[in-house]
Amino acid sequence: MYNKYMNNKYNKNTLKYTTHTGHKLTIREYTFIDKFIELGNARQAGLQAGYSERCIDQTINKMLHKTYLADEIRYRQELRQKESIATGQQVMEFFTKVMNGEVKDQFGLDSTLADRLKAANELARRTVDIDNKLNGKSDNNITVVIERRK
Repeated sequence: MYNKYMNNKYNKNTLKYTTHTGHKLTIREYTFIDKFIELGNARQAGLQAGYSERCIDQTINKMLHKTYLADEIRYRQELRQKESIATGQQVMEFFTKVMNGEVKDQFGLDSTLADRLKAANELARRTVDIDNKLNGKSDNNITVVIERRK
């Protein structure tokens, strides 16, 4: 049977979005995924996506068993996690800034000498580890200690 609302551009089930694998999503499914990742609660995400409260539990159960939706949720969570974790380059840049005294503490004061020495020690240790891995050395017992002279 022909549904007279199928071609209506205002239909809430219009397939407008796609997953990272190319599977088409309805606006509600797309909103559900966003809200689920944001809230971590499938029921609340379903309600905010516009699903009926009367049968929300059955709807959510069906949705979470659709492999393309579950894959998209996992994919977006992994992307979000990768964005929130500092890269090695960012860590090295931070240690360099602390060592050079460019980073202030929570009160707006300069880094202490002890903090700068710790940052220099961490930076040196990581640099030695990277150089060893690049040169094929596997000696993990190397310790670099930078101390303040008295």
